[in-house]
This record gives sequence, structure tokens and C-alpha cells, in this order.
Amino acid sequence: MNSRLQICLHTHDEHIALKKAKQLYHEAQKQWSELRLKTIGSGFDKFLIQYQKPPALSDALELYLTIKGNHRDERFFVTTKRNISYLISAVGDRDLTGYSTADATRFRTWLIEHQGLSTSSTRRVMSSVKSVFNLAIVELGLALSNPFSFVYIPPKEASLRGAIPEHLIFELQEKCLTVCDEKRLIIALLIDSGVRLNEALGLHKNDISLESEVPSLMIREHPWRRLKTHFSTKTIPLIGSSLISAKKILNQSEGSFLSELIQWVWRRGVRKGQPLTLYLPSQRMRTLFCAWLNGECIGDRASPLAA
Repeated sequence: MNSRLQICLHTHDEHIALKKAKQLYHEAQKQWSELRLKTIGSGFDKFLIQYQKPPALSDALELYLTIKGNHRDERFFVTTKRNISYLISAVGDRDLTGYSTADATRFRTWLIEHQGLSTSSTRRVMSSVKSVFNLAIVELGLALSNPFSFVYIPPKEASLRGAIPEHLIFELQEKCLTVCDEKRLIIALLIDSGVRLNEALGLHKNDISLESEVPSLMIREHPWRRLKTHFSTKTIPLIGSSLISAKKILNQSEGSFLSELIQWVWRRGVRKGQPLTLYLPSQRMRTLFCAWLNGECIGDRASPLAA
């Protein structure tokens, strides 16, 4: 059923009546369109982007620890949380969109002047904070740049360290070869061979070759000592004090490297009749020590250089 609305225009002028009628018509059409949109929708709702509150710094930290913290030790969590707490103390706790490059430079200055951190420590803290922001930006799909990406860090001041005088090196060599215990023989081995300390401590007596045309030692991987890379395997010629110390090490009596440990155990607890807890991280050292306690012959296994 059709219904008609009749409204008095309160005028006898035809021109004014037409004008008022048009205004009423447009107003009716507008109200009718609004009613239709409320009832059936506009059809453009699926194209609208819902507004979401920017993630907070604490949310970014939790996300970072959850994703990157898998199989990491406790130090990773403590260090990351401490670095973020530095940022909060310096510039405040905000959402990620609230930090600017000016805040990043202010944070750098705060670390150096207020916390008294060195250049290298400041760089590590800034790198940790930058990683937290980078991960949140990628994982959450945020349309913003990392304000901590291009912060200038002052270069580290070069420390001038003079070379050890040659006469002191000769004096050290002489004293090490005179005392001739395991520790000093290792020092003498380092002086003329150039091997790293961890490489020397991980040597086995079979790594030393004195019968070849050029006496040498082999740096290679062992079950008790891994190398940094596969390219770290190398053969080093033995000359000078390193050659003398290698010969003395191979000629030492078997089992001499246990003497200091045994003396320490005796002085520490046995002679006092007190219980003693001993932790030996080296499996080989534990085997040899237990063999000695049981009165077994340790034989060829007790080379001073074996790890």
C-alpha cells in the first residue's frame, strides 16, 4: 500500500514552494539512505582497516624472548631485559611508534655519560635494543623504520700497548726451561711457536713430531677440545724454546701432571680428615685421577700434554 506524506509549505508563492519542496525531497532522501545503511550495510566494510593499538615496548620484549630465547641460557634473558630497562630509564616506556632517532641518540649519550659504559659496551647494548625492534617490526608487520639502526657510536679509543722487551722474553724463556714444570713448559712452548693458549692446552703427545725432518706439532681437533673452524687445523714447526720445551715434555716421567692435583687434594681435605667435593670437567682427567685412587697403572695415558 502506497502512502503519501502531505506537508504544508506555508506559502502561496509557486517559486518559493518549489524551492522548499526540493529541500524537503533531498532531506528525505538523505534520511532514507542512512536508514538503509544501518539496516543492510554499505558493502565497503570489508575494505576498511581496523585500527589496532601500536604494540608496547614490553610486548616487543616478550615477543623477542619467546622467539629468540629458544635453547638459550639464562644469561641471554637477563642481558636482554637489562638492556631494555636501560632504554626505559633513559627515555621512558612507550609503544614502538613513540620512539624516534632523537630518542636513540639520547639513549646513547645516557649510556656513556650516566651509566659510564665504554664504547664497546654501548655498542652491544644498542645492538641488543635494535634487534628487539627489528624482530617486532617484521613479525608484527609494522610500517615504521627502526630508530636505533643508524645511531652513531664514537670509535673505540686505541690503547697503546708496547711490545715486551726482547731481553725480558729471553729471561722468561730461561726461567721456564729451568723450573721445567708443566705450566712453565707450556709458556715456553707458546713463545716461539705462536700457538694460542687453548691450542697448547688441548695438545696430545701424539701431536708432537720430533722424528720428522722438521720437528713440528699438529693443531687438530680432539674429543676434549674443538677447533674454532675447520681451517684452524695446521702444522707448526718447532724452533727455539718451543722445540726444547716439547722435548722436555715428552721426556717427563709419566703421571707427573697429576702431582699438583694430588698435593692440592691432600692439603685441602685429606690430611684434615674433612670431606672434599672435587669437580673435574675433563673426562680424561677424571679417568686418570680415579685410576690413581684405585691404585691402577695409568701408563701411557698420563702424558703431560694430553687434555
